Amino acid sequence: CCFLPQTFAANNFATGKEKPKPIVIEKPAPDLPLGEKLLFEVSWMGVNVGFGEIEIREKMLVRGREAYHIVAAARTNDFLSKLYPVNDEIHSWIDAKTLYSLKFRKILSEGRYRADEETEFFPQEKRAAYHSNKNGTKKEFEISGPTHDIVSAFYWFRLQEAVVGKSARAVVSSEEKSWDVEIKVLGLQTKVIRGLGSLGTFYVEPKTSLKGV
Repeated sequence: CCFLPQTFAANNFATGKEKPKPIVIEKPAPDLPLGEKLLFEVSWMGVNVGFGEIEIREKMLVRGREAYHIVAAARTNDFLSKLYPVNDEIHSWIDAKTLYSLKFRKILSEGRYRADEETEFFPQEKRAAYHSNKNGTKKEFEISGPTHDIVSAFYWFRLQEAVVGKSARAVVSSEEKSWDVEIKVLGLQTKVIRGLGSLGTFYVEPKTSLKGV
């Protein structure tokens, strides 16, 4: 979720005559926290099928620019892996100042399907360079300028001062195309997260024709 400096009063699912407690969300930090790892359980029709994680692994230089190296992974559990194993890993190198993507790589292993592809973005030249590490294919395609990949968009939005009722807009590059993305901030909710307790959260809805929204 993202953060706001103000304190809001909103319905946090209180019952009866209880007075709802105000939802407090802090102002976003100016930088991403190195070493942070978020863990997710993945379920399908209420059944656990695997897990995911995303980590801000390090800061490094990419083409002379300081960048966050973020790694996301998704894997099926032991049971589903016997039927359809998934072991995917995605790398994103995000410009530390602009939060736009400099480089994106995905290493996919899904059943019998395998892929290892990377794309570098050159916003000033309005072009991107694609390379398949599996079969050696290389090609270039146009971009409109500074752009996000599917991971950098997540972290860019996280550092915005979101306002309920307003939207944040970005351009995301995926599958050699540019997609307009609108992230609507619909409201505030209190959510109970295991290990963290009750947290004030933004309720948001991304809108795009991008595959895998």
